[in-house]
Amino acid sequence: MMNSNKKRLNIDANETSLENNMTCIPWYGFDKYFKYVEESEENIKVLCLLCLPSRKTKSTSKKSSTNLKRHMKKVHTYKYAEFLADTDVEKKTNCLQSGQDTVTKNLLINDKSSNLIQTTLNRIGTGNEIITQKQLDSAIIKFVVQDTQPINIVDKPVFLNLIRLGLPKTLTVMCSKTLKTRLNSAANAMVDNITKTLSNIEYISETADCWTQGKKSYLGITAHWINITTLVRESASLACTVIKGRHTFDVIAQEIYNINIKYKIQNKVTSTTTDNGSNFVKAFRVFGIDKNYEENLFDEDQNRDEEIELIDLTDIIENAESSTEIDYVNEVSLSAHRRCVSHTLNLVATNDVEKWFNENERKADVLQLKKLYRKLFAKLTKLWSKQNQSTIVAENIHEVLNVYLRVPNKTRWNSTYDALIQLKIIINEPGGLEKLNHVMDFNTLPRILNKEAVFINEFCDIFGPVAESLDFLQGEKAMYMGYLLPTLHALEKKIKSRQCKPMTYCTLLLEAVLRSLKKRFDHIWMEKDLVIAACLIPRFKLNWLEGEDKLNAELFLKTEFLCSENEVSDGNSAASDSDSDSNKDFFCLPTKSYSNNSKTITSDQELLNFLSNKNIDLKSLFAFPKVLFKFIQFNTGLPSSAPVERLFSTGGNVMTSKRHRLGDDMFENLILLKQNKMF
Repeated sequence: MMNSNKKRLNIDANETSLENNMTCIPWYGFDKYFKYVEESEENIKVLCLLCLPSRKTKSTSKKSSTNLKRHMKKVHTYKYAEFLADTDVEKKTNCLQSGQDTVTKNLLINDKSSNLIQTTLNRIGTGNEIITQKQLDSAIIKFVVQDTQPINIVDKPVFLNLIRLGLPKTLTVMCSKTLKTRLNSAANAMVDNITKTLSNIEYISETADCWTQGKKSYLGITAHWINITTLVRESASLACTVIKGRHTFDVIAQEIYNINIKYKIQNKVTSTTTDNGSNFVKAFRVFGIDKNYEENLFDEDQNRDEEIELIDLTDIIENAESSTEIDYVNEVSLSAHRRCVSHTLNLVATNDVEKWFNENERKADVLQLKKLYRKLFAKLTKLWSKQNQSTIVAENIHEVLNVYLRVPNKTRWNSTYDALIQLKIIINEPGGLEKLNHVMDFNTLPRILNKEAVFINEFCDIFGPVAESLDFLQGEKAMYMGYLLPTLHALEKKIKSRQCKPMTYCTLLLEAVLRSLKKRFDHIWMEKDLVIAACLIPRFKLNWLEGEDKLNAELFLKTEFLCSENEVSDGNSAASDSDSDSNKDFFCLPTKSYSNNSKTITSDQELLNFLSNKNIDLKSLFAFPKVLFKFIQFNTGLPSSAPVERLFSTGGNVMTSKRHRLGDDMFENLILLKQNKMF
């Protein structure tokens, strides 16, 4: 009985204090957010309850609450909408007059003393806007596309109950059938928008690759170009279409050509970057202008006489005269081909190393290194597998090493390098090797020997520049084709600098990597287009080259700009000659000589000014219009096909194990809508 009386006294005291507080704060609902402190003749000072434990007092006029509202909007933005709802006197009054039941009336009447405010679901923004059917439909489509939700989620009762909260009864939630129709319409509009955008672009590059998911194979293509006003790279995903049957070179070539025709860019694509797959390589060798097969020309020249086929011109003329129509649809034509440099570097670190071990295993020193290499990776592979397969092992690894081990991905060599770098850091810490061997003992695996620890350090030192170059060239937004050769030249210098450091085991491996890089990239080491692309980047110009290579690069630039200058001058002279010949006598005009005093800078002079300019900012190109034009022409391509891999990553999120029945067209529409951010 005593306890109940005490509780009642406390409640009465609290209610009395709240009532006293309300009498001091003259505005309805403000007591939930502010507490009265003191007052003067014209002002009142209050304490902000949301700022606690920091005691922040605010002063405002007794006739206006503007200062307090400003404080809520500026400092407590997340509570501002709720604050407006709680302090709206007219809203509370209207609720009381609308004939609600007694319980609701009591709650609203007593909320001044008990701080019980009836919560309401705010609408979009501050709660003052009215949601339209169009806004609701757009929000649902955005939710399904961007969050890769199943289409039939709009038919789920739980989803419907959630969406209908706080919405007027006049608004309806679309069904899955309507959603599919809207998605198809949005995909068609997206294709039209991309086609319209690409129609204003002069130089476009592409990346392409094949991907298998859900027992089906897909061809992905992305388009890339440089915005001429900002020099920022822009992109669009063009296709993720199904390929039926075998992925032969002619099938791939036909599909790529059809997609280019669809977007009307068949004559604008300057280059297409793919991996080193034989089907892609042959497709562009047969149907395209491929600039990356110079190393194979010598082999083909040996059998050139055997491949020559004599064709009778009479038969061609007769066939042309007899046929009234010529079918151009099947005349597939592709752009120049670029092999993905990331894939090539991946081959240097994997296939080439294994091939070098196998070819030189008869040498004693190479055989010793091979055994060390194989034994170490056998131990680590078992450890990585055990971590993935057993939670007990994973807990032990985290308990001893304070981290989980990074597990390599078979398709990405740089993930193997990242895993080894983590082990290198662990081993080089004080007592790190003992901790790692404690983990090996727990898993009944052979210990990591001291020589194996040394091998890990030397292996990471050799392949560190390769991994850094690979990651750098996989960029997209700020990546240009001109970065390729300077990166490869810098990579060679970095690896050669490792030769100055004493190595216990990996000296021969270092030399093998250098030979592999030279073999893989020798045919593009000083390729004209790539050299020009690099020299037109203000950061590089001619500074990345030395000796004879620098002279050759300067000759490439002068030749390119001189040819473009001659083309322009020839066109202008031809036009002026034709005008003079056709119009001189016809109009019977007197001949006058005009002197051109305007100083025009030739392409060669502008090139020299650009090369002598010390500004390395990319925007400095705007001061050299002719150089800027050439920069866009030669730098539109990408050295890596990583963007299309990102397209497939989105596809993997859309095509889950429970969505293999998703239609091919709808699957492609969902991927492209998400990738192109149409919602």
